[in-house]
Amino acid sequence: MSGGCEAYDQQPGVRVPEPGNGSAPVRPVPERSPLLPRNGFAVLHQAGTSSATDDYGVQFLEGPGPHSAIGILQSFIPLSEETMPAAIRFRQVVDLSQEVGPDTQMFPGYPQPAFTQWTTREVHGFISEALFMISHTGTHIDAPWHYRPEGKRVHELPVDRFITRGHVLELPGLRAKDRITPAMLRSALSRLSSPVGNGDAVLLRTGWERRRGSTPYLSANPGLSAAGAEVLVELRIGLVGVDSANLDPADAGDYPAHHVILKAGIPILENVANLAAIGSRPFHLVALPLRLRGAGGSPVRAVALVE
Repeated sequence: MSGGCEAYDQQPGVRVPEPGNGSAPVRPVPERSPLLPRNGFAVLHQAGTSSATDDYGVQFLEGPGPHSAIGILQSFIPLSEETMPAAIRFRQVVDLSQEVGPDTQMFPGYPQPAFTQWTTREVHGFISEALFMISHTGTHIDAPWHYRPEGKRVHELPVDRFITRGHVLELPGLRAKDRITPAMLRSALSRLSSPVGNGDAVLLRTGWERRRGSTPYLSANPGLSAAGAEVLVELRIGLVGVDSANLDPADAGDYPAHHVILKAGIPILENVANLAAIGSRPFHLVALPLRLRGAGGSPVRAVALVE
């Protein structure tokens, strides 16, 4: 997408939950804020917990379309000159997710995804499907519980962990089963246009996505060494992702990088797609897992909001 994004087709108002009263009346919002950039969207996030919903924060979303504002959770927040620096501005949405279907590439021992039609329009008036798939299907999150018995499960992770500034670390020249060393990471970090901040997401571009659909994609991928994982933990990142099916090298049977990262409480995003479309541009990552109670992972629809 270029030249700006289209706004979602929403009515210009929102029902805002209030404790004990369900939904409040629709609050009308202006068609456009004069402070919003003409090209693209702006989103403002303020940390906090809504007593009405037990969700995190307040967000404001506005775009250039005919119905251009959506308020989420508590209230609409005007984008003043003081708050604009805290807003997320983006001009392009890059889909970082693999498509999931019966032919999705899975590790041996995992079943293929299956979507079984459960209702029909003739009998029920609508179509729905029963989904059968592993929680680590396609582009997905590994929660700490996936490897660590003391780790948090997916539903226990704060949702704002999955909406954060992102950085693509370019790691060219990696061959099958290579280890990503601390020196490689530091070199890639030195080439970033902005430093990695506390809680940011780091996405490792190994180039292995080009092998997707072939046997080596699962059996020969390069991956992060344990020492490299320690470097990322020291950066106090909030999430690490990779453009392959496994953060560890394919022949690292004890999964050392997984253990280092997940022991630190940092979720892992695997099977990331389309990192080349981001390039060196600044972006925010949105990679929200399903709120699956007790699960060690979840498929996500990951996107980059690119400035």
